[in-house]
Amino acid sequence: MPDTRTILLVEDDPMTAAMEAMYLEDAGYSVITAGSGSKAVELGFAMHIDLVLMDIDLGTGMDGTEAARQILAERTLPLIFLSSHTEPEIVERTETITSYGYIVKSMSSAVLLASIRMAFRLHEARERADEQERFFRGIFEQAPVGMQVFDSSGTALMVNRAWENLWQTTASRVIGVYNIYEDANLRENGYLQYFERAFRGESVMHPDMEYDPVKNGYAGRKRVVRSVVFPIMLRGTVHRVVLISQDMTEVAARQAELVQAKELAEAGEQQMALLLELAPDAFFRGDSRGDLVSVNTKACDLTGYSREELLEMNIGRIFTPESIKRRPLDYVTLNAGGIITTTRDILRRDGSTVPVEMSSRRMPDGTYQSFMRDISDRENPAAPS
Repeated sequence: MPDTRTILLVEDDPMTAAMEAMYLEDAGYSVITAGSGSKAVELGFAMHIDLVLMDIDLGTGMDGTEAARQILAERTLPLIFLSSHTEPEIVERTETITSYGYIVKSMSSAVLLASIRMAFRLHEARERADEQERFFRGIFEQAPVGMQVFDSSGTALMVNRAWENLWQTTASRVIGVYNIYEDANLRENGYLQYFERAFRGESVMHPDMEYDPVKNGYAGRKRVVRSVVFPIMLRGTVHRVVLISQDMTEVAARQAELVQAKELAEAGEQQMALLLELAPDAFFRGDSRGDLVSVNTKACDLTGYSREELLEMNIGRIFTPESIKRRPLDYVTLNAGGIITTTRDILRRDGSTVPVEMSSRRMPDGTYQSFMRDISDRENPAAPS
């Protein structure tokens, strides 16, 4: 299948240019010719060109090396030098301009075409590598978490914008200066071991740590960071190490607040449980179905059941059937926010009964709480209220 790409052929000798153009066109290329360095630069800027074949000797005026420099300063494309010269100094001069090759004019057309195909393949490979580099750079710079890249000795090579924002500093202050093995925070907190493992080829997530940049001579406030560090391998050895750091300061603060709140709540519950134990009345707490979840000692004394036995029961079981019939358990009123005070008869474990005055309400957590008082000493204790 013919190649439709365009080649700029720069040759000051018209006969040589015509012969080389014929070879190239026979191979399927489109050819544009230029007889001078200045014309080559003009066409190189104005036309769509895929490759340049540049003669070094172009007579008077601009030579091929200068024309090549000017074109490549504006365009990224493969450029191959053509020349009759084989002197080392001339070849070396072209190598500082391009790395796509140097062809001696006495070579056959087959060598010329093979060199062009090789130059195109090399250029395409470089474009793919450049695209991958741009893709990596894009991810690196746009990542919402701080990222650092270190060489195999631990020296910082790259940091992204999120890292600069995290520590309120600039890349220039750390790149080539900061070495992770010299980090005072990591050494003092015993975290250096995690990074040493990464430099040996292991991916590691290290525990959250409070990091103080002042210890390393940088301004900025302390942060709690969560980090992942992993190696980039090349030919079986660690080539680079990447550190990703996420700011967990606010999360850690909220967690500390939650822990404190939980501790206060637990202390409050313990204090409440103590107060309920000291209460003169029996206390019962049930879930949304009425199953008992908490009772005090007075409740055990009143019913004759142990705490363990009561916590296996529904509150309805501690009343006589007649009491339930006379005063049904009114969850509708309780769920509406009402407080119910009534009298019922407790059916004790030994089969005896005790009249009680019962005050109940629904709590914000969805449980039901009741205080019951023995009213045996009252006149006509079982009479409806």
